[in-house]
Amino acid sequence: MLSRGGCPARDSAERKPRPSSAVRGDHGNHSRPSSVGEADSNSGPSRASSPCRNFVSENRSRAAKARPPSAPPQRKQQQMSKDESNIPVYLQRVKQAIASEEQFIMQKLRLLKGDDVPPGHRLLPTAERLEIQSALQSKKAELNSQFAKLPLRIQTLGQRQRASELEKSLHEVEEAIKQMSRDRVVVRM
Repeated sequence: MLSRGGCPARDSAERKPRPSSAVRGDHGNHSRPSSVGEADSNSGPSRASSPCRNFVSENRSRAAKARPPSAPPQRKQQQMSKDESNIPVYLQRVKQAIASEEQFIMQKLRLLKGDDVPPGHRLLPTAERLEIQSALQSKKAELNSQFAKLPLRIQTLGQRQRASELEKSLHEVEEAIKQMSRDRVVVRM
């Protein structure tokens, strides 16, 4: 059963005022009060007068008063500026930077078609380029067969010179084949 203060009703023995000797715990008359209710009776409402206190709400209000108000938590949602196609602007800038870099690389490698042939040079036609490439392949096969005919143990000075000449020629032919394998080849006139 709840009383009007919202606290459970106490039995009737607790509600009755106790004699002062029963509260003090001794049966003599002393000048000093021993209970909180007797000490606070002169200073206003006592804590003992309200049998049911809501300690949780009291503590909550004291804690709220004690600490300074903090800023409300803010969710920082960065608003990205977008264009009419709903693509963020920074992505468009990245795409433009990549495209310009690719164009620069293609210009450096001379892969763009047009008038980018330097003066005194000409663009090698595809048929001529393929003809030169097949001739280089046959030259490479010939050099490999000559190199295979060398002895396994190269002992004399002549054999060493011949082996180094074949290796040097073979390396030059392989580099020329790499150059002729490109789509565009520019040669001097």
